[in-house]
Amino acid sequence: MKRTGLARNDLDLNLLQVILAIHDAGSVMGAAKQLGMSQPGLSTALQRARTALGDPLFVRVAKGIEPTARTRRIVGAIRSILDSVDKQVVKPDEFDPKAYSGELALVLTDVGEATLLPHVVNCLSAHFPATIRTQMPALSELHKAMAEGTLDFALGYFPDLHTGSYRRKEITTTSYLCILSSNHPIREGGISLAQFERYGHVDVDLKTHSRLLLDDYLAGQGIHRRVQLRTRHFMSIPAIVAATDLIATVPASVVWGLGLGESLRIAHTEFPVPSFESSLYWHASMHLDPRNRWLREMLAPQLRKAVKKMPQP
Repeated sequence: MKRTGLARNDLDLNLLQVILAIHDAGSVMGAAKQLGMSQPGLSTALQRARTALGDPLFVRVAKGIEPTARTRRIVGAIRSILDSVDKQVVKPDEFDPKAYSGELALVLTDVGEATLLPHVVNCLSAHFPATIRTQMPALSELHKAMAEGTLDFALGYFPDLHTGSYRRKEITTTSYLCILSSNHPIREGGISLAQFERYGHVDVDLKTHSRLLLDDYLAGQGIHRRVQLRTRHFMSIPAIVAATDLIATVPASVVWGLGLGESLRIAHTEFPVPSFESSLYWHASMHLDPRNRWLREMLAPQLRKAVKKMPQP
């Protein structure tokens, strides 16, 4: 049979199925029944396959039809191709957490690492024996890595991810508290606006979203915070505040992670302060990925439970 010079695109998977079905059934009628096609429809498909491959593929003999030499050579490859499509393309992906040997990559601030990361480890340790890796990339790198799947989740307060490109599950809502020395001139009770503005403050000099939210809110309300000390470490706050008359205004979740001792006390402000949601974020392109789905369905409810059990300051 003369080749027509048709491109490979003309030989689609349906034609491969037709060739294999006729080969296995030994007849056009049997193949049509197997594929749920009419006999004329299958004959038309067979003719298209013959044209595309430049070979009769099957010839009539006394007992029915026989595959040509070309068909006998290619039928194994056709069967392998269709099996691969069924297993790797058509069949839904499955995820076995205990057999997984890769990493779970999380985006967390240092506050998130101190307050939420231990619960992530505890939640997954019995079910997901993979390594957990945390990092805090720049925003442009974060978007790229989340879209490519090299970063799995962001956990915390990330308003830049409140777009159509991301999905999220809320874990908790957090506000702000003040930490001060148990010997501070402000005695028991809350902190009034006048006291908040009168006394010096220690501020964590990191451009976290929670800090920027507080700064913007105070500025918008015309509230002045007299910062006498700036540090880049949340974990040094207890020691600094315990030994000075400085006030630290931090997210309530930070208080959970700092483990305050008797030398410190917590005070609520007697004026309104903002609150924010800590959530589990993932990229929309990963929403149907079995591994991502299994992880978030495991993590989100367990993290909510863990947060509710934390002592409320």
